[in-house]
Amino acid sequence: ATTGTLPSSRDLIHLSGSPIVWNVIRPGGITNTVARFEGTTDGLWVSKTSFGSIPGSRSLVAVVRPRETTRGFLFDCSTFADGLTRAQINAGQWQVSTEPTGLAAAEAGRAGVNTATAVTNQWQVHTFIVSELATSTFRHFIDGVQAGSDVSLAQGAALSGLILGNCVAPSQGFGLEADIAEVLVYDRALDDTERQSVEAHL
Repeated sequence: ATTGTLPSSRDLIHLSGSPIVWNVIRPGGITNTVARFEGTTDGLWVSKTSFGSIPGSRSLVAVVRPRETTRGFLFDCSTFADGLTRAQINAGQWQVSTEPTGLAAAEAGRAGVNTATAVTNQWQVHTFIVSELATSTFRHFIDGVQAGSDVSLAQGAALSGLILGNCVAPSQGFGLEADIAEVLVYDRALDDTERQSVEAHL
């Protein structure tokens, strides 16, 4: 799904803070082992060297159960090198954004653009699609329904490396209290048929 690396090297093998493995029962009686993040500095990540970079259109699909709606990142790049592609909850709202290169760690908690009201303690499938065309846009779907309108991006940014449960600078304390059951990354913008197929599978 990414450039210049083998699939076997894309595992998220690095920890920030103390995320744990948690056994849960999802709707329908499905038992899953999930990653539980307690916010603050918790995160699970892989470097750009191992994960690679997706500079063009891309999609990320996550099965997530937020346990708070105050502030925290669902995902971000794990390096500042190529700009940032990220999604977060901030003041009760889901937000998406890209950020330019050269950002300082102290600026890592920048707010994004609201897409939908965040809810807690419910399993949801979130699909995030960045289309890098003449006009770059960020689209967010929750359980198959688009959340808000397309978000026009002020600047393009790659997905370089990946961190779950936090932002590019975990030491800044923007971790999300959430359970994450599965994450899929694609190196293209999924069309509606592909997206619906993936969401139905999850």
